[in-house]
Amino acid sequence: MTARILVTGAVALLFTFAGTTAESQVAGDAQGDAAPAEQVIVQREAISIINPEKYQIPLQLKPSNFVTVVSPRHGIIDDLNIKPGSTLTPQSEVFRLKNEAEVLMLKKAEAKVALQQLKLDQAKQAKEAGLIAVAEAELKVANIDLELSQFRLEQAVRRTENRATVFRVYAVEGEFVTANQKIADLGDPSVMLIEIPINREDAKAGESVSFKVEEKEVQGKVASVLPPAERFEPLRDLYDSLASAVVEIENRSGIYKAGQAVYVPAIPRENVAEVSNTSITAGEEGKRKVQVIRENVVRDLLISVLAPVGSDRSYISGPFQQGDELILSTSQPLADGTQLAPRSGGAASPMGTNNNTGAPRKPSTGF
Repeated sequence: MTARILVTGAVALLFTFAGTTAESQVAGDAQGDAAPAEQVIVQREAISIINPEKYQIPLQLKPSNFVTVVSPRHGIIDDLNIKPGSTLTPQSEVFRLKNEAEVLMLKKAEAKVALQQLKLDQAKQAKEAGLIAVAEAELKVANIDLELSQFRLEQAVRRTENRATVFRVYAVEGEFVTANQKIADLGDPSVMLIEIPINREDAKAGESVSFKVEEKEVQGKVASVLPPAERFEPLRDLYDSLASAVVEIENRSGIYKAGQAVYVPAIPRENVAEVSNTSITAGEEGKRKVQVIRENVVRDLLISVLAPVGSDRSYISGPFQQGDELILSTSQPLADGTQLAPRSGGAASPMGTNNNTGAPRKPSTGF
């Protein structure tokens, strides 16, 4: 009767088993003088594996207040006051372009202001209302020209807004640079930032999230939750409610460095599969696991749960191999390494064929 058990989306088969390791025991008649094999009903389904390469998106730490300083205009770098690794205080000068023309324009604007002020004084002495109005208007225009000249002169100099560390320098003194050409990368490494993909329901501003910086487990605080960055779009296959979380890591001790690789659970590094939630159980050290049949041997696989698929299934990632069959339920617990073989005998076997050798074989259905 058990050979006829069918389950929607899965197949339940009657197996014999003995021992807990594939090496020490064989099932069925192959045991020889060993104790009689016991029987167990295993409900399982084929696993459709998704290659994780399509989801690989490199992530790395960057300092807060990170900026790339660019040249405001064409010109020659006259002074470059930075080098990689140096620390700058607020309003420190980063670089200066040659500015002889701007200096002359400023002197000219100052002279025009003085001239218009003189004309206004003469008009007031003459007590000519019309001349006074004209002189006042011309003086106002001259002052605006002076402010514009001062602004252009200041644009030849770039200063830091905040305390910053220099991470990279792209130019040298004496080099001719064009407008918007990169000069240097600056940032504050006392706080590191990383933008990570996340299931929107799992992240709120102010909460903590866990991820790895290289091989070290790290806790960071969510600063904000944003619509997903464009580069995270491939992950939408796995997440119905995909989002981006900007996460801060306190780094006053300088443990973390700009450019260190970051790994998050949302980006699977192992094969991905969609499975029934009933197959996911508690593993060691608070991790999750599933059991699979691999070459007729039960294997425990530690997995990461990625995201739900409806209410009954989830995407998970783990060390799956082609041909693995997911165990949904068993009539009794099976330890990792238990060797299974389909029941054989005079009656039709669960595989649909008679197998009197007791040797393990895969079901003819391909499951």
